[in-house]
Amino acid sequence: MLYFFGKTWEKVLPSHGLWWYLNPGPFNIKEHGSALIMASTASSSATAIQVISVQDLYYNNKLNPGVAIFTLLASQLVGYSFAGLLTEALVYPSITFWPSAITPANLFQAQV
Repeated sequence: MLYFFGKTWEKVLPSHGLWWYLNPGPFNIKEHGSALIMASTASSSATAIQVISVQDLYYNNKLNPGVAIFTLLASQLVGYSFAGLLTEALVYPSITFWPSAITPANLFQAQV
């Protein structure tokens, strides 16, 4: 679905004139990959929201909204920082195998 929207926007957005910068060029695999990553990241919630919800629903312990927001931010930022620190061990080795990445990679290569 995203591929068709991208191709449509490629044709609809102006490539010259006053608004030329809205259309950087043809819709390519990098744009499709980044849109898929953003959509899949936004489709799931942070795990810390479950902790806050359980405290509210089952234990009747209502957190201050500021504490809840900072708890969510802290848990997300710690997770992203560990991912950044472990990039050399998780991403760079050529022996690394991620089965869940095979299907989208094949789809993107088929659309080139």
